[in-house]
Amino acid sequence: MVPTKSTVATSFSGSGTGLNKASSAPTGTMAANGAVTLGTALNATYNGGLWLYYAAGAVFSGSAAGYYWTVMSSTTAGTVYTNTYVPGTSSFNIPASPTAVVDAGPGAFTGVTSEITAISITVPGGAMGINGTLSSEYAWSYNNSAGNKTCSSKLAGTTFSTFSGTTATFARYLGRLQNKGVQNRNFYNSYQTYGVTNVSNWSSIDTSAAQTFTQTITRATATDTAVMEMFVLQVLPS
Repeated sequence: MVPTKSTVATSFSGSGTGLNKASSAPTGTMAANGAVTLGTALNATYNGGLWLYYAAGAVFSGSAAGYYWTVMSSTTAGTVYTNTYVPGTSSFNIPASPTAVVDAGPGAFTGVTSEITAISITVPGGAMGINGTLSSEYAWSYNNSAGNKTCSSKLAGTTFSTFSGTTATFARYLGRLQNKGVQNRNFYNSYQTYGVTNVSNWSSIDTSAAQTFTQTITRATATDTAVMEMFVLQVLPS
């Protein structure tokens, strides 16, 4: 029996400086033992740590591309650890015992400009019902620049909520996808909080089967920042 209301993921990252955020590292320099200097300042000092995505070989010799736990001491300086976060596979929680990097330091690195997945969640088949809603809400901060910083919500690869920011430095966005009488006919819209709807469309995602939800981040410029500060995904069955 499907409950009246269920929450798939109550929170990806809490609000407030120092909690477990997710971001793609801007272009910077990696010195010995994970001492990182970012070329562009973050909007806050994440002294409680955040998951920063680095290109392959950026953290230490032979390091894989991905999210590494990074504790900042200022908006540009921090320490990277070997603990990793893999969306949909491993926990995004704060590591209980961060493991130090022991390496001479690769030196300069370039920020990743391809689309990266920040969150991956399996939405169970049938959870929405024939008239249910999948609702995503996210807040993120970014630097003031002309380059586009884009955050998108997707179900089964279909984007149902997306926002691109440049100079505002912060955005909070909502996206909803609702079944319309059957489990494979959906209507979706997205809008900025206290703003107006800017995307509405129809899709044919079969929600009777398990589908993957992803939240992604894309930066057009390697030197830009984009930090996902908060995220909530809910299933409202009907």
